[in-house]
Amino acid sequence: MVEVRGQRVDLKRREFSLLLYFMRNPNIVLSSDQICEHAWGMTSGYDHGVAHPIYLLRKHIEPDPDSPTYIQTVHRSGYRFTPNYVETCDI
Repeated sequence: MVEVRGQRVDLKRREFSLLLYFMRNPNIVLSSDQICEHAWGMTSGYDHGVAHPIYLLRKHIEPDPDSPTYIQTVHRSGYRFTPNYVETCDI
């Protein structure tokens, strides 16, 4: 179960796995290949890229998805999850 600002958020399996992978690797720039392999178990890459699942996850967790604070794009490198405050995280 995921809660954002006290509200339950229903994530699809791919979005949940992505969030979990980000939470296990805070403040680390993760490449698309790393995300595909470690979050989704895809060794040959994800044909559709990771941008759309990240977009969907941002819609759920970011206060302003157009100006993300938690999931940052690192130009030509990947994505970094920067938690400002995590009340609980039971992994």
